[in-house]
Amino acid sequence: MKRNRVIICMLVLALGAAPALWAESAATALETSAAPAAKTAPPVTCRNGTFTGIVEPNGVYAYLGIPFAKPPVGGLRWKAPVDVEDCQGQFKADHFGPQPLQIILASDEAPNDTPCSEDCLCLNVWTADPNIQGKPVMVYFHGGAYGWESTSDALYNLRNIARENPDIVFVSAEYRVNAMGFIDLSRVPDGQKYKAADFKGSTQLGILDNVAALRWVNRNIAAFGGDKDNVTIFGESAGGGISSILVIAKQARGLFRRAIPMSGTPSLTITRKQFQDMDQAGGLMEATGSKDMDDLMALSEQQILEAFLHPTNHVGMVGGNLVGFLNGMPMRGEGGLVPDEPLKAMEDGAGADIDMLIGTTADEWRYWIHLMMQPTHEGNIKAFAQLMEMSAPYFQGGSMSSREGAPIDISKVLENIQADEDEWSAKHPNLWKHTEINNEKTFRVPAINQAEAHVKAGGKGKTYMYCFAKRSTKDPWLGACHSVELPYVFLNPYAVTITGKVDMELAKKVSRIWTNFARTGNPSIDGIAWPEYDLANRATMVIGNDNSFKVVNDPKREQREFVQEAMRKFQKEGK
Repeated sequence: MKRNRVIICMLVLALGAAPALWAESAATALETSAAPAAKTAPPVTCRNGTFTGIVEPNGVYAYLGIPFAKPPVGGLRWKAPVDVEDCQGQFKADHFGPQPLQIILASDEAPNDTPCSEDCLCLNVWTADPNIQGKPVMVYFHGGAYGWESTSDALYNLRNIARENPDIVFVSAEYRVNAMGFIDLSRVPDGQKYKAADFKGSTQLGILDNVAALRWVNRNIAAFGGDKDNVTIFGESAGGGISSILVIAKQARGLFRRAIPMSGTPSLTITRKQFQDMDQAGGLMEATGSKDMDDLMALSEQQILEAFLHPTNHVGMVGGNLVGFLNGMPMRGEGGLVPDEPLKAMEDGAGADIDMLIGTTADEWRYWIHLMMQPTHEGNIKAFAQLMEMSAPYFQGGSMSSREGAPIDISKVLENIQADEDEWSAKHPNLWKHTEINNEKTFRVPAINQAEAHVKAGGKGKTYMYCFAKRSTKDPWLGACHSVELPYVFLNPYAVTITGKVDMELAKKVSRIWTNFARTGNPSIDGIAWPEYDLANRATMVIGNDNSFKVVNDPKREQREFVQEAMRKFQKEGK
């Protein structure tokens, strides 16, 4: 989740701003405060039509809001995506498509007032010249805790990275989020027309949308100059989880060659029981007065959005109790898209031939300080300190907020953790040490476990590991928090406020590393040699706060070993 927000989406609907396939976008030129009128980009003929795009202010061609699946509305609500049919029509691709149906919230970052709609399954393509063939392709999946955000967020605009890399085609794809993309309908009573069994895949729809987007890319990207056999998927947070899941998903096999999971792993999945404990479907039914599947299928978008604001007796994956905050992560197990044990599947060979660049930021959890929803900064820090202290001894996987079973003694690791000592830790002892433990168990160690599994598979795919430690300049307490690296990767210095001032010289190097990996399967660039990750050395590229690039073998080894052992203990005990 990248926004500190207040609710506005229902106001947009109430004022009659009807969602449309070619919705107006709030995104503006990232280089200037106001974009000039867009020029027309040359038409590109795909299997589902000929699309005329725009010329971005920086000269890149952009084709926005192209449908890759049939609108998931009416009888297709909560169903697996259906590929678009072949078509010879002429269409404008000059605006982002709608945001997925969600609680749209105002941001302290770049605004996005693009309308939201169920009819959201569109993608965007940026290319310097569609007539030059054989270019590598990079497909980005946005984050947002599987419950929020959109490709039209300024943070995810790919025009600048496309300008700097004219030999690559860039794509971003939308997917259903929150209750429209990840909800368990198995316990909803059958109606006369619709049966709960008809919606078996409702817990994984957002991931299936991503697969459908990749199928469209495979069939059509050559029209934009892209090489369908050299596709790299990448994403951060939930997008990192998506990228990780797709590596092992049978349905995505053969649709991409490389993956860059950023701060997101297969651990960001949950079981059927966790879905049922949250009971988002029950909350939605209670809020709308629905009695069965027929009633749920008859709900309007506005009724669903209003229901998202309804309080429940349950607590969701991100801590809130409103229906719209009970969003689930993708479900694992039961023979679905995500195996019962995703990492074992990877170790056994799933995705063994995929090149992977895996990593996290140094201070992931600090991002959530400003989301503690307290009236003052001091209140946010205090609430965050309490959360970190309470969470540190528990190692239950699959949820940031789940704490089950007996706590583990963390006194030894606290003694050996190297953490900041500052005015906040003076007021709240062990604040940053507790935060560091939570960073390890939620983000870094799951990423390491994923890298280990990929290495153990012994396939052709290479494995690389990084840690992004460049700190935010906005507030010192943010450190190198969750999502801080995105403006560096995308070369979008004005897109967000969480990062503060972006060092563009560093950004050019970071962005080149990501794109060089897409070109060659090796992230090394001039002057920065990057060894593969293995279990003997555990070589990790640390991108430092001083703009340095240093290979560190097995960084924070004692912390890693402690957390891995604690996780194994919890798994063994079935906690």
